[in-house]
Amino acid sequence: MTADKSKDEPVLGEPIPVAVIDVFHETISVPEQKAQDPAEQISSLRRELEALKIGIEDAGKTVAGREKKAGRRLEDSVGGYPVASFGAVVVATVVVAHLIGRLVSPPKPPMSRYRRTLRQLRHQIEQQY
Repeated sequence: MTADKSKDEPVLGEPIPVAVIDVFHETISVPEQKAQDPAEQISSLRRELEALKIGIEDAGKTVAGREKKAGRRLEDSVGGYPVASFGAVVVATVVVAHLIGRLVSPPKPPMSRYRRTLRQLRHQIEQQY
């Protein structure tokens, strides 16, 4: 940091002023700010943090409950139809293997104009005889 601080930089621990913006009259004003005790600010932030923790825990419990229900439904469907479930897994595996094989295999070179013309001539000759 430089030795001389600009006046625009806030000093740590100072309250940030709250401004009032009036769009209708196109004015901005800063009302008188009441002095706040740092200990009161910290306790207020801790209360907000605790409320957020509780909200996150509740949301996590809700998601966990939904996952358990979905897992039970999946177990019930797989348990009721084991052959169909096995068939679905086999089909999905074959589809994935086919797609991977197409991605990995080298592409076929395009047919040359010469070979295409020969193939068309052969086809026309076979049709005539």
